[in-house]
Amino acid sequence: MSPTYSLKIVPLWDASREPTFQASGAKCCRFPPKWKTLCGAEIDQDLGRGATVAVWNAAHPLFRSIDAESVAWCKETFKSSLDPLPHKAALLTVTGRCAGWIMKCLNRAAADLWDGLKERDASFLPEVLGRLLRRGSSSSRPSNLILCQWVGSGSRLRVLSPDGWKVYGADLKEDQDQIEHYLPDPGPNWRLEIDITEKADPYRPWAARRIVWSPKNPKPRWWYP
Repeated sequence: MSPTYSLKIVPLWDASREPTFQASGAKCCRFPPKWKTLCGAEIDQDLGRGATVAVWNAAHPLFRSIDAESVAWCKETFKSSLDPLPHKAALLTVTGRCAGWIMKCLNRAAADLWDGLKERDASFLPEVLGRLLRRGSSSSRPSNLILCQWVGSGSRLRVLSPDGWKVYGADLKEDQDQIEHYLPDPGPNWRLEIDITEKADPYRPWAARRIVWSPKNPKPRWWYP
């Protein structure tokens, strides 16, 4: 693990236009290609006041599998309970339904349900993840049945697999190696350097703060001029 490895994910708009959505209504954007297991991120929508929005990785099988019919089916089927086992056969026959159910689990932070399924039906999680993640792949190794979601509030990484639902904190030293494993340095095209040189303003204290990020100094340095 890099001794100074530190990670924050922030949204960056590169054009002034209305957001485009898939027919399912899910929001998506591009993420670094190196983050192959990252299915999306939950980001603050109102500057940390509590509201969040899920933005999905447009290149990940989870988002590529979802469609309007599957969203409607999941909305009707799981309106009272996310328990998938009463609907196991119907769920596993359609990849989009598998994606829709996993999205609901992530949106509701259903860690207890996910972990409980290991005990109730040991075959279900490998099947639902296999249906989704082995699409177009000949690999059948259980180690490939992993997907991750970044949670901006608290800077945490959720890692879902047949072994369970794990959460790693970016601010915890003992978890940083796991986060770096799943979300390695994305490369120079995905890093942002901000240098704000305006003089201090008591009404805009942020304007006097500088943020410097470079490959040789992965941990941002903050100071006031």
